[in-house]
Order: sequence, then structure tokens, then C-alpha cells
Amino acid sequence: MDWLLVSVLSIIFVLLILSFLFSGAEIGLTSISRSRVNKLKLDGNKKAKIIDHLLNRKELTIGTILLGNTIINITCSALFTAIFINFLGSEGIFLSTIIMTFCILLFCEVLPKTYAIQNPEKFASFSAYFVLFFVKILSPLTLGIQFIVNLILRLCGLNKNKEVISAADAMRNMITLHRSEGTMLQQDLDMLSSILDLAETEISQIMTHRRNLFSIDINQDKEELIRKVLTSSHSRIPLWQKEPEDVVGVIHVKNLINALREKNNKTEEVDITQVMSKPWFIPESTPLSVQLHNFRKKRKHFALVIDEYGALQGIVTLEDILEEIVGEISDEHDLITENFIKQISDNVYHIEGKSTIRDINRQLHWDLPSEEATTLAGMIVNEIERIPDEGEEFSMYGFRFRILKKDKNTITVIEVQVKTDNTVTAIN
Repeated sequence: MDWLLVSVLSIIFVLLILSFLFSGAEIGLTSISRSRVNKLKLDGNKKAKIIDHLLNRKELTIGTILLGNTIINITCSALFTAIFINFLGSEGIFLSTIIMTFCILLFCEVLPKTYAIQNPEKFASFSAYFVLFFVKILSPLTLGIQFIVNLILRLCGLNKNKEVISAADAMRNMITLHRSEGTMLQQDLDMLSSILDLAETEISQIMTHRRNLFSIDINQDKEELIRKVLTSSHSRIPLWQKEPEDVVGVIHVKNLINALREKNNKTEEVDITQVMSKPWFIPESTPLSVQLHNFRKKRKHFALVIDEYGALQGIVTLEDILEEIVGEISDEHDLITENFIKQISDNVYHIEGKSTIRDINRQLHWDLPSEEATTLAGMIVNEIERIPDEGEEFSMYGFRFRILKKDKNTITVIEVQVKTDNTVTAIN
């Protein structure tokens, strides 16, 4: 009888150890970072390869862990209860239940899971071979249970297609998490977020509009043309013929200087058509990520933007796209301009009408819609479906807008006040 008691207690002890491993492995495998596993796998870590294999079959792995843990805990309880009944009779059931519940809860649930939460990589690596062994042994039973569960869910109408989260959305969620916890510099988080936005942002949202485009008539006096090119603050300048929208070439200041050197600074001998390059036209709907790749592929920094009808809309440069990632880039040759946003008080701002909604949202962390319009003035006109007068006020998207200045039909300065009312109303 003594040998039988020792054997049963030994079996219970071994089963509790297995339960400890199962519980810790469950948390370790679900908490470990996939990026860290991939890094270890690339470094040749054998356990990382096993962990990756288990994570790729997560439903089967977790099902096996739960099945094994359940069988072990029930077996432990049954054996321990049998021992107490043998010594104390039916009165031992209550006492055995209390003792076994305490042991399983403390040593097989709370303790291993707490440690695994604090050290997911260590516990996942420690239990990798252990879990893999039981996955192979119990997989037929686990698959059978999963089939029954899925059948029940389907009959109850609960078996919906799971939502698939893209890698970009997952990274955005991580950026939001680090921003809320303050674990990374704000400027680094903004750069990461901007990189993800490149695929969803079109050229039309960042281009320099043709209204603000500096270009030169190729048919004007050659000496005057060269003077304008050399005194300009731009390195690449569009050349047009007959009409400003009819761009026939792009001249690079560096190429013009080299041509002048070859001709001993004799402007009359320089052939502008030989110096300029062929214009590169791109659709305004091109995503920034695609255009960035095209700039690198073609080894160009300048492109002309056209709409679906082939009409010139503006220009975009490699620097424009880079500024979407790192912010404004200025050098000693750039003209110093005032900020397009002036903060008047805690919740009142004066903003230029030509300011892009994207820049406003990035600088002030607002969420103004940019689907229908690119600029703040365009958004207001699009919403009210007319050109407002000076002094008019509108409430929309949680803000109050007041038209401060106009230049003919162009809204130049707008006062924006942060408020809570999201309805669109006109205030006379």
C-alpha cells in the first residue's frame, strides 16, 4: 500500500510539472514577438525555427496545449481525490478539492504564466521541443475537437470570417501604442507613420500647383532666359512654348553652367534645346511610394504632374516626397517664409487658405478630411458649395472656420477655432 501511495504521488508530481510547462508555454508562445523569432531564426537558432513552426500553426498548437493541460489537471484531481477518499472516506473529497485547487492555481497557472509573461522568449525556447512533441502526439485528437467546435459555431451562426489586419495597420497600431506610452521620440514616430502613408498619398496632395510654378518662356530673348535661370533659386526650371501649360523641356542650372563654360560664357552660342532635358509627365493619382521608386529607377528628381485629360497641374520633386517623411528640408538658398500656421491662443489659429490639409493635420495633429480637397480653402468651398465672403463663419468637423482675408475669389487667410460641434452650419 505504501509503494502504491508513493507511486501515485510521484505521478501527480510529474503531472503537475507537465501542467506547469503547458501553462507557461501557452503564454510564452502567444506573447513572444514574431520579429524577434524571425531574427533568431535568421541567426540559425534551432529552437527559433521550432517556435516559428508552432506559431505558423497557432490554432493547432494552442488547442494541443489546452487539451494536454485539461487532461493533466483532471487526472491530478482524480488521483488526489482517490488518495483522500482511501484514507478519510467521502469526507476527504472536500479537503482534496481545496488542496488540489490551490496547488493547480498557484503552481500550474499563476506562477508559470506570470514568469512567461515576464520572459516570453526564454520560456518559449525552453518549452519548444516539449510542445512540439505533444503537438505531434495529440494532433489527431486536437483536430477532431477543433472540427466539432467549428461545427457548433457554424450551426450557431458564430463562425464568421476573421478580420485580417494588414502589416501596415499592425505597424500603425504599434506606432500608436509607442506614442501613447512615450517610449520613442515623437519625431521618429512621425517619420515611421509618414513612411506608411506614402502608399496611400497621391502626388496631387503634395505637388506644387501650377499657379505657384516658376517657369520660363523658351522663345524669349536667350540672354534674358539665361539670366533668369542663373538668378533663380531653383535648380530645375520648366520651359514652355506659346502657353505656360505647354512645357517642352526642363533645364538644369548645372547643365546650363557647363554649357556656358564650354562656350567661354558666350550666351549667343548656347543652344537651349540641347541643354534642356525632355519633360517627364506623371499622373496626379500616382501614389508617393510608386513615384519614389520611379525617381530612383529613372535617376531623376523632377516630374511634371498632369490630370486625366493631360492638362498640366503642377510639379513634384524627389525632395517633396522626402519632406513627407522627414519634414521640411531647407538650405541656404531657400527663401525664408513665415509659417503658414499662426497660433493666436490655445485653441485659435490663423492659417493660410493655400495650406494643404495634410500639412495642417501633421503639424497640429488634427484629422481634417483630405479626400475631396487638398487645401484648407478647397475643403471649405467643397463643403459649402460656394465661395464664401470675408467675415463668414462655418462650423464643421469639430472646428469653427472664419474667413479673414480674400484675394478676389481666392481665400487667403482663415481663422480656425477648435470646438466640439461636428455639424456643418453657416453663421451669418
